[in-house]
Amino acid sequence: MPPRRPVRGPDVSADDLTIPNTGSTTARSILSAALIHLSQELPLIGRGLALSPAMQEDVRSFHVFRDELAKKHRGALQSFVARTSTATILRCLRSQPSEALISEFMGLVYFELARVGALEKPIRQNCPPRRLLSQMGQLVITMPDLPRAITYAPGKLVLEFPSNSVDLDLEIYDDKPAGYSEIVSGIRIEKPYHLIEKKIFLALADNNP
Repeated sequence: MPPRRPVRGPDVSADDLTIPNTGSTTARSILSAALIHLSQELPLIGRGLALSPAMQEDVRSFHVFRDELAKKHRGALQSFVARTSTATILRCLRSQPSEALISEFMGLVYFELARVGALEKPIRQNCPPRRLLSQMGQLVITMPDLPRAITYAPGKLVLEFPSNSVDLDLEIYDDKPAGYSEIVSGIRIEKPYHLIEKKIFLALADNNP
């Protein structure tokens, strides 16, 4: 991505960064500013980089999709900058942009929207990642080899390999228990997230570089 212009952060007190004062809004101000900065980077994904033709097509498709989603469901994509799995990749793209990171970011966004049935039409990714992870759905899909392409549709994935294609119905995994693991046509499907308390989970898989 092209270098960003410096953006002034919120004014905070130095003695309020670690232990908040009574009635402090410092943590909220810093988090809000960070999310705003990340949201401003969404339109820059893949811009100004030397990419392969297939990746260029994926980036073009992503930005068309992003624009359409912003018009119909304002804030939908911005919600991804608050999620660890996608926000981490977005931050890494600042200093180490690569096709692999761009592919993973787009794939995670498409996967999450496909999982909850929020895609209005199928989206094909020509340079998909080898692994898809959803912390919200507590689901991880790992391919034995890099797919030639993945088509994301409401509640469904179509994974294309050189010798075959595999259709995955995502809805059937919603009620699978923690620790569930299955191999379908060589594709490992897992739920490696174990509930500790309320919304606190022990994650045995993540995508933190």
